[in-house]
Amino acid sequence: MRRLAMRRLAILALAALAACGGDPAGAAATALDLGAPTAVVVDGAGGCFVATIWADGAAGILRLAADGSVAGRFAGGAAGKLVAPKGLAHHDGVLFVADGTRVVKLDARDGRWLGAVPVPGAVGLWDVAAAADGSLWLADPGLGADDQPLQPGSLFWLAAGGAVVERIAAADCGRPTALVAQPTGVYAVTFDGDFLLVDRRARVERLGKAPAGELTGLCRVAPGRWLAGSRRSGCLYQFDLRGGAPQALPDLRLEQPGDFDVDARRGQLLVPTRGPLRLVRHPVPESR
Repeated sequence: MRRLAMRRLAILALAALAACGGDPAGAAATALDLGAPTAVVVDGAGGCFVATIWADGAAGILRLAADGSVAGRFAGGAAGKLVAPKGLAHHDGVLFVADGTRVVKLDARDGRWLGAVPVPGAVGLWDVAAAADGSLWLADPGLGADDQPLQPGSLFWLAAGGAVVERIAAADCGRPTALVAQPTGVYAVTFDGDFLLVDRRARVERLGKAPAGELTGLCRVAPGRWLAGSRRSGCLYQFDLRGGAPQALPDLRLEQPGDFDVDARRGQLLVPTRGPLRLVRHPVPESR
């Protein structure tokens, strides 16, 4: 019973202010305004970055330290300003932000503006993912306001340190929304619920399909095991490439989950939501 109670506290605590095992009551008393968070990525030092848009329309990135305190608030500066951050990637000291129709580069330590790369032909980027070699993959589902289709979805690729974006002409990639990058390809989920593997030659391998669509996040939690968030169903689906149909995690319900990440140090998922708890921590599920 004690173990179950502690697990429930980990789910209910505000992760922005309390690390796992912290005081939920104290956290609630000093709660931060996380706005409407859209994406989270861990920083490799026990903390994380959170992309959000506040009620006044201002957009930015919060950096949260390992103890839950605010270590920085990045919103651009004289060289530029964030407009609609929706996806994040962290690689080699640089924070990459999918921001409208461009990729913004920020210094991960202090938020200093390092530049922006426009993505010709994009309608609105939903995610950016960095491969181990520093190359980037970008997801554009081709959707406008209220998720209305404006054009076919697209995947884009950017070489490490480059400034020229290459469109990956994969006709079967659907409307990609969230990505996990590899040097030779990318794992992707789509607005329609598909789980795909796409290489740079635009070859598509279909790995599974979620029971519901509007997938907005993707993480690998173990070899062959993946999680994808669904806004439509308000849950996380588990894909097991060793076999079996995708299944929703039974003990977690979320209001419009966003692009999430895994805190490997604590064995927890970090999920941004539009519910009362804007950033939810949940234990990484054990293998079925």
